[in-house]
Amino acid sequence: MLTAIYGNLGYVGLVLERSRAREQQQTAALQQAHDRRIAAEQHALGLDALRAQRRDLLNEATPAMLHSIDMRGRLLAVSDTWLSRLGYTRAEVIGKSVTDFLTPASRDKASDLVMPAFFKTGRSDHITYQMVTKEGRLLDVSLSAVLVRDEAGQPARSLAVIEDVTEQLAREAELAREQALRRQLEQHAAELAARARERHEMIHVLAHEVRQPLNNASAAMQSAAAVLAQTREVAAAQRLGRAQAVLGEVLAGLDNTLAAAALLASSDAVPTEDVDIDAVLSIAMADLPLAERHRVQVQRLTTTRTAAMDSGLMRLAVRNLLANALGYSPAGSAVILRVLDWDEPLALVLEVVDFGAGIDAALMPRLFERGARGVHGADHPGSGLGLYIVRRVMELHGGQVAATRHAQGGMAMRLLLPQGLGD
Repeated sequence: MLTAIYGNLGYVGLVLERSRAREQQQTAALQQAHDRRIAAEQHALGLDALRAQRRDLLNEATPAMLHSIDMRGRLLAVSDTWLSRLGYTRAEVIGKSVTDFLTPASRDKASDLVMPAFFKTGRSDHITYQMVTKEGRLLDVSLSAVLVRDEAGQPARSLAVIEDVTEQLAREAELAREQALRRQLEQHAAELAARARERHEMIHVLAHEVRQPLNNASAAMQSAAAVLAQTREVAAAQRLGRAQAVLGEVLAGLDNTLAAAALLASSDAVPTEDVDIDAVLSIAMADLPLAERHRVQVQRLTTTRTAAMDSGLMRLAVRNLLANALGYSPAGSAVILRVLDWDEPLALVLEVVDFGAGIDAALMPRLFERGARGVHGADHPGSGLGLYIVRRVMELHGGQVAATRHAQGGMAMRLLLPQGLGD
């Protein structure tokens, strides 16, 4: 009996010991699991802190303007380039509101429009602001930002990239000013062109309505003078000849006035064609008073027969030089019209040489300007357009005119007319 009782008690003790052992094992397993969980959480927190620290260090070293703000708009981190461009130290900006570094207008724009939209949508793209450096200088910038969320999906911080566009905007503004100025100039040029067309039409009307009747009157007077000469009405013929000479001066003045008006409105080179040189010279000499033509002596020093020119304008230029030489040289003295050519540069050269008193030294620098006249100009009719027209005719041909004194004491006017420009 006692043996049975002791045996049962031993069994119960063994069961109790085994139960305690299992409890101890479970407790140890739970403690180990708890320790592992705590270690894992601490490790995760350490990794997060390490990642945040590395991220901030990376942002600081990036060669670009970067900053990060919290949900209240305070600066959490800025790059070294951000600090360099704005002139601050990191201690002066961390914890400050990002809007503290904006102009008042940009600050209102950020607070009222951009930041509410950013926290709602999670990004901003190419937002233009003006930032203020520590020295008070303004920077035009373009900002793009993304919202960074935590593991729970809640907004945590932002990461913004900033581009300094100050020089770019300045260039764009300068380009806009240049384009506006160009449009103004083009509009002004169009208005001038329209006025030039109107003036050209008026000149054409004037030439047709005034010059042609004068030409007809001159021809009629020349015919009448011839009839009077045949009937031996010498006195009447002489008076008619003087009247014809006056009319010729009027026609010459009208030609110069019309030509000056037309040449002033022109800036492009005139179209040229190959024309007979002697024909142009003959027409120019025919414009001279009949009583003076015999004074002109033509010297041909070249066999060239034709040259590229605008025959009407060249006839006018040669006539003006001849008329000028005849008017400012002694009565009855010869005026030489010399024709020669050059090979380098390839050009036709026309020289008008007189044996007068020459040109005042003070007048020489402005001889070919409009209205320029010498001290003896009052003794001769005209308005100072002749040599100006000569210069403009040569400019429109790509040539030039030059005046020099020669050994005999008079003047030599040389026209250089380039050839082969269209080749």
